[in-house]
Order: sequence, then C-alpha cells, then structure tokens
Amino acid sequence: MMVLVGNEDSLSAAYHHYAHFLARNFLDLRLPRWYEEGLASYVGQIQIDRGRPEFKRFTQIEFNSIAGLSESLSMDRLLFRDDALASPRVIQISNFKSQTLLYYLLHGYLEAEFIDRRKNLADYLELLVAG
Repeated sequence: MMVLVGNEDSLSAAYHHYAHFLARNFLDLRLPRWYEEGLASYVGQIQIDRGRPEFKRFTQIEFNSIAGLSESLSMDRLLFRDDALASPRVIQISNFKSQTLLYYLLHGYLEAEFIDRRKNLADYLELLVAG
C-alpha cells in the first residue's frame, strides 16, 4: 500500500488497514466482523496533532446520514449475509455504521442525552476473551 504524506485520505486508509493487520495478527481472539470493521474505521479517523492522536468527532450531518442508512439497510443484512460482501458500496456503508456504533459506545456519554456505554463495551470484550 502506498501512502501519500500529507494526504488525509491516504493516511486514513493506511491507519484503517494497519488496524486490521494488528487485530488479525496480534490479538488472541477473533473479533466479530462488525467490531473489527468499526475499530479499523474508527482508527482510520485518527489525526495526529503535535504528536498526540485526536479522534475526529462526528458532525450532525454525519449522524443524520447514518440515521438514513440505518432505515434502509439493517446491520443483519450488512454483517451476517455473505451476499453483502459482493457490493463495495454496501461494504462501505457497513464500515461506516460499525464505526458509528463503536464511536457511540466509546464517546456517546460526551453528548447530551446519551448513556455511557463504555462499561457495556468492556464487558462485551471480556466475554469475547473468555470465549
């Protein structure tokens, strides 16, 4: 993979694929596809500022976009049916929905009226580790 220095899309793709590489080669557990894709897409949004990672926050427009996608494409169709893998656009939508879910689980508590779900996510990961 070629990375263009200074090109945000190139760096985002590199971070995304590197997260897949790390998850598949250095974790002692098999992550569900939705989680691995969400994690890779989430990591792909990292921006480095003065040597510190910053995660891009979703805008209201992005939240509205995901709400519209959620009405038309269920996560069941996107993540558990093999025919979903035949469409690059559906894969892209699936990645975006997974990223949004992971973002909500990690950062939703920072938004007004959202419940803190970090403990639920930690419990889920512990269950994966336990098998």
